[in-house]
Amino acid sequence: MCMKGVSNWIWIIGGIIGGLIIFSIAYNQIYGLTKTATEQRSLEQFYEVRNIINNLCWSFVGNEREYNVNLGETVEGIYVTTYPPEIFKREKMIEKILNKELSSGNFICIKIEKKRIKCEELECTATMPFIGSVPTEFSLSALVNKLMGKVPTFDYCLHFVKNESGVVVSFCEKEMKIETTTTTSLPTTTTTLFECKDK
Repeated sequence: MCMKGVSNWIWIIGGIIGGLIIFSIAYNQIYGLTKTATEQRSLEQFYEVRNIINNLCWSFVGNEREYNVNLGETVEGIYVTTYPPEIFKREKMIEKILNKELSSGNFICIKIEKKRIKCEELECTATMPFIGSVPTEFSLSALVNKLMGKVPTFDYCLHFVKNESGVVVSFCEKEMKIETTTTTSLPTTTTTLFECKDK
């Protein structure tokens, strides 16, 4: 009778372990796919920022645009430079983003985690703040979202304006507190850093 009870417990423990292994494999696959999709979307938005700047380079002084950038956690930074590829260590990049430091030059670059820096030449000189992913505060909701395979993203609202010397990029006028939301089209956790001003 005792041996039968031990045998049942072995099957129960074995089932739990098997379930955890299956969950872990499924989690890694879902998280990996979502992370890749978010990274690709970030790269597309990098090119869109480049295109907006280039279009304004050939426009009249005073022309302006606003554009929301949604970056994945693997994007260490997007910035403008005169000497591509100008490389910043991760800690330095985070410091520049949090301090809202400006970058300027004729090349716009994107640094993605564990990948080479990609730079594109601009049609004129541009000035813009450093943007990218930054460490987020620990919270229960963030932990639950991560366990569900949801990738954190970082939102920036950028304001572009053409002046005599080139294009100036700044954050939209209305800033808001950092908040976390979840989208339905692509399961992500969004950290909003700068939101567009009210129209």
